[in-house]
Amino acid sequence: MNSCFNRRIAYYKALQGISDTVAELDLETDDVAKDLERINLRIVTAEAAYDKVNARRRYLDRLIRQLRFWRETEPEVKHIIFSSWKDALSIVEAALNANNISWRSRTDKKDDKSVQEFTEDPDIHVFLLHGERENSGLTLTAASVCHLLEPVINSGFELQGKNM
Repeated sequence: MNSCFNRRIAYYKALQGISDTVAELDLETDDVAKDLERINLRIVTAEAAYDKVNARRRYLDRLIRQLRFWRETEPEVKHIIFSSWKDALSIVEAALNANNISWRSRTDKKDDKSVQEFTEDPDIHVFLLHGERENSGLTLTAASVCHLLEPVINSGFELQGKNM
């Protein structure tokens, strides 16, 4: 029982080392069987959290690979990336920057030139758009490809994205 217990603790600590979402390990009882049960429950929870993070990472990697493919095969094609979540767009921004993919997004400034830059600059290939806040009255005919980051609840939002 002790060798199993020690292996499970080591595994849990390894999960903590690769993910900041795994809670600290706190064993409060003197009963090894109860502690092992608590550790097993924590491991299941930690693995689920880790799988969720990896799924997001794989999706983002796939998006970047697609954008690179388009840039290599048809460099004149422009893309819009829609999301309902500002945080998701921030993560995409970081990935685009890390992969030297030029992009623009709307700003809150009155003299926002981002749409004009995206439309006119052949080196800017991606436009990030918060679907529910920033797309009102916006038509981007320069974009040929639309990426929806997540399933959409508002069907009008999805239709507008597809009709760009």
